[in-house]
Amino acid sequence: MILAIAAYAATGCSIMKKNTANKDTMPEPTEQTAKVEKPKGGLTADMISGEWTIVKVKDQDVPQEDKMPYVNFEPSTGRFYASNGCNTINGGFSLEAGNILRLTQVATTMMLCHDIPFEQEITALLSGQAKLQVKLNNTGHESYLTLTDTVSGLSLQARRHNMEFLNGQWRVAQINGRSINDEEANIFIDLGEMKVHGNTGCNYFNGEIYIDPSKTNSVEFGKMGLTRMACPKFEQEQSMMLGLEETTNAIQGDNGRVMLLKADGTPVIVLEKQPVK
Repeated sequence: MILAIAAYAATGCSIMKKNTANKDTMPEPTEQTAKVEKPKGGLTADMISGEWTIVKVKDQDVPQEDKMPYVNFEPSTGRFYASNGCNTINGGFSLEAGNILRLTQVATTMMLCHDIPFEQEITALLSGQAKLQVKLNNTGHESYLTLTDTVSGLSLQARRHNMEFLNGQWRVAQINGRSINDEEANIFIDLGEMKVHGNTGCNYFNGEIYIDPSKTNSVEFGKMGLTRMACPKFEQEQSMMLGLEETTNAIQGDNGRVMLLKADGTPVIVLEKQPVK
């Protein structure tokens, strides 16, 4: 296997990050996040698709920094793209019997970086020279992928957010614990486009969605725009827009509800699924 200098940087994270200054991990607010489900039978490429943030190497935590190492698998092309925190790595991949991951035709950039934690270990695991055993665990709204070199025992663990439950049309049921009986107050969330839009009950708004891969159950709303029609629901509108601005995380609640949480774990907005007419 020959490591070649790639003349381009692999396409980076598809997930946007709004604020990397706050790296605190949220407390687990429900029992859902404690339930671990292991996939049955052999893994498929689709099961490991998407972007994974590398959070552990050799069972040691990777420091949470602005440029976290990651690996991204694209089953449609049979390609993977990665970063060791300094250089980008890419090549082909396939899953074989026994959940063995094969990486082929691997190329990497050769920038000189200093003091990058686990740079060499990540490069060794993703070089194509290692025979990698794959394990996948689903924990609440997150999945954890473990790659272990069957010869050396060197391993990494990566995390992927599963926030698709947010997609769709929602009615605002509560704001700061106060029930909202207003069918016009709604939110539409599109994680594919990383966009949000809706109605406060008076004015229309739209903005962007940000997910920080270093934070559990992360979702934030930013670059919000709002129309300016006069309306007697000013207090509701103000509370709703402030609640969206304060949101840092989201979890699934009871009866199909979704709770948008502030940084301290307090629910600020409760959403109910709204059928699309």
